[in-house]
Amino acid sequence: MGKKERKLSKADVARLEAYEEAGVLGTLSRRKCFAVNTCSGKKGKKRSVIIYPMKVRNILKRWPEKRERKRCWIPVKKLKKYLADKTLAKAISKQLI
Repeated sequence: MGKKERKLSKADVARLEAYEEAGVLGTLSRRKCFAVNTCSGKKGKKRSVIIYPMKVRNILKRWPEKRERKRCWIPVKKLKKYLADKTLAKAISKQLI
């Protein structure tokens, strides 16, 4: 999950995280971005997450966190099955379907 980096906008942090964690490059939709209030972690800490839909242009064979992460593509309709945070999954599905 992206944390605010110095001198980067929230959209730029999202783009950076997509590259570092998933090895994808593309264009973010700032007009279609949306916020979700949810809870995370074992303690259920409240947080607000901003989702920036991305039109993926390039899928890289190598990326910074390839050894720590596995990339997979999931249809939005099946997101609730795979995403542990059901509130987040429901919000994303609602916005993108």
